[in-house]
Amino acid sequence: MELAFFKIHDFKVCLLQNSMPLSLEQQSLIDYLFPPPKQKMGEKRKLSYYNARLGLLKLLESLNIPRAAVQKSPQNYALLFEGIPLFYSLSHTQDYALACCASGPIGIDFEIASRQIAVNARHLFKNDKDQKEEQLLDLWVKKEAGFKALSESLPQDQQLLKSLYLQEDIAYSDFCTPHAQIYLEKKNALNQDFIIAIASLSQKNSQI
Repeated sequence: MELAFFKIHDFKVCLLQNSMPLSLEQQSLIDYLFPPPKQKMGEKRKLSYYNARLGLLKLLESLNIPRAAVQKSPQNYALLFEGIPLFYSLSHTQDYALACCASGPIGIDFEIASRQIAVNARHLFKNDKDQKEEQLLDLWVKKEAGFKALSESLPQDQQLLKSLYLQEDIAYSDFCTPHAQIYLEKKNALNQDFIIAIASLSQKNSQI
């Protein structure tokens, strides 16, 4: 298992490369802290699921947040640290997982920089109000991060990437009031080039 820590904007993140199954102790802790998967997973998907959450726990350790002080939360995409919600977001692609956390709702997404997005797939996430045309992969990653940050505010029938639109790297939706600032960076880590986006609902959002 390989780990890398770095910052995207003001947020420290943990990148993890899946290499082996977790120990029973690690799985038990993750099963306790996080809600169970919504659907049955194959072995590869299961490994990604657990490793993304292990990456989050490693990130908390690097921020000097002891595991004993972290409890499960009734809120989606949040844990409790000393009784205060600690929001998190997770992403995975191929053999990599990425985790971040913040004091308010946050979203993260990433892709290997060489990935190609088919032009005929743009209808799945492109909105007529989107900012000036940019690389499809950049837009895809921004939209995914924005959606994760805003998903709890969107009505059930608008849980779609194309329900968001980007203007000056801020994600909006006509179906909810909150909006999210998007930060996009290109990083080389663990011998791979990535495109990474973080979406934050507030400029006051902080790591802890």
